[in-house]
Amino acid sequence: MPQLSEFGQRLRSRREQMGMTTEEVGGIIDATADDLEAIEGGQREISTGDLRGLCSYLCVGDDYLSGKQSLNELEEADKQEAEGMISSVVEAFRGLPNHVTRGVAYREIIDLLDSMAS
Repeated sequence: MPQLSEFGQRLRSRREQMGMTTEEVGGIIDATADDLEAIEGGQREISTGDLRGLCSYLCVGDDYLSGKQSLNELEEADKQEAEGMISSVVEAFRGLPNHVTRGVAYREIIDLLDSMAS
């Protein structure tokens, strides 16, 4: 595991990025705001289970929080995941039968989804 201060800094940064309070994030691991502040400040460690819970809730992998993945790599991974999801939606929409899409601004929706994917 990286130095606790690096872990704590990354945890705090991600929490703030998501606009969350120490109370909200602490609640995920049954910790108080003071407990989470101690974790972010490098004065307290967390269990592997709590780490997994935080990663899931904050939408990051433990590689990011542990310092093995940079913010740029995290953002690129997020972008690729979003693009894959948008592509799936486009394909699903294109696969709808004509009677379902009749009367819907079909072309506009496809164009919008395509623009989001690029």
